[in-house]
Amino acid sequence: MKCLLSQKNKWHFSLRKPNTPANGVRWLISGLLILLTLSVYPKGKVESNMNFDQILNTTLKLEGGLNKNEIGGGVSNYGVKQDTYNAYAKEKGIASKDVRNLKYGDVRGIYEDKYYKQPKIDQLPSGKIQGLVFDWGVNAGTVTVIKKLQEIVGTKPDGQIGKKTIKAVNDYISKNGEDSLAFSILSSRSNHYNELIRQDPHKYGSYEKNWMNRINYLAQKYGQ
Repeated sequence: MKCLLSQKNKWHFSLRKPNTPANGVRWLISGLLILLTLSVYPKGKVESNMNFDQILNTTLKLEGGLNKNEIGGGVSNYGVKQDTYNAYAKEKGIASKDVRNLKYGDVRGIYEDKYYKQPKIDQLPSGKIQGLVFDWGVNAGTVTVIKKLQEIVGTKPDGQIGKKTIKAVNDYISKNGEDSLAFSILSSRSNHYNELIRQDPHKYGSYEKNWMNRINYLAQKYGQ
């Protein structure tokens, strides 16, 4: 993973790996310098009290509309596959419909229930951290992402948000700052994708550009 800082004080991530140990050391030092300088930059436009619809709209801009090239096959709309919507409709006792015809109101409940409230992402401090964890959870699964967050803040990676995880997140922010945690989440996400591509380039290689565009959009949105 590589992170650069543009002239506009925005983070930029790349999946290119260091070719030599020396390059790896230079990139590590560069990343540490970025973290040290973040504290003097003005805060970004994201408010700590941003609501769920603001968080969801940020993610839906990245999920896009109708997608016929989902990982694993199938069609999605607003990031929702047909089997996902069928299960949600059955659970809620509503009529199912073709995902090609879904609107914002049809998918909002899925995201709020399955990716925000049930995994307790709504209990994390600040809209910035909620938004970053929520978006990654939509993309990679909430259990996986919560484990990554727990590894960052130094608590047991069990994939469940409880009192200990919330305390660890708050302690991390108190000690290192919210921007530091946001940067670490994005860095971990970049490394996660890098490892997927390394393990199975045939399956995941074609998603590299979209994944990194997504991370860099989030870096501009939540980490500027």
